[in-house]
Amino acid sequence: MEQADVVNAFVEIARRDSSFPIPLMRLVVSVFAEKLGTTPEELGRIIGARDRELYGETTRYTGEE
Repeated sequence: MEQADVVNAFVEIARRDSSFPIPLMRLVVSVFAEKLGTTPEELGRIIGARDRELYGETTRYTGEE
């Protein structure tokens, strides 16, 4: 599993469904961060940076907090 593949997948998931439940997204990010040897916070920053790189801005969350 490559970090780039995980990051690109998360960007596309967020683009397709920006209301995905935050607790579930945090859980998934935490699991992948552990597998990739990083922290959820760092993986989140990397995902956000990739989103901006691909689309010019980060995807805004539209679900309930």
